[in-house]
Amino acid sequence: MILEQKLAFIYTALGIISGFISTLFSSLQFALIVPTVIYLISFVFLVRFCKHKKISWLIFNSIFVFFLIWLMVWIFTCNLGDNSLCKREVITPTS
Repeated sequence: MILEQKLAFIYTALGIISGFISTLFSSLQFALIVPTVIYLISFVFLVRFCKHKKISWLIFNSIFVFFLIWLMVWIFTCNLGDNSLCKREVITPTS
């Protein structure tokens, strides 16, 4: 496999994992901080692993895959699950 395929596979897996972890939190701040921390930690290891590529190339080839997969899994699990962050409260007017 070439490097682009490996990056896409790794960040797809990390996006899925962080999407499931994000649904465990009832606070939106924690749900957004968790994938950011996961991405930054994995990016440090990625830079060490791919020394011959530019950092800007690595960012563009990893952040879009990670963010889109994370967002898709997070929205999907919010709609299926019983998460308090994703619940909609119906406010009925009282007379």
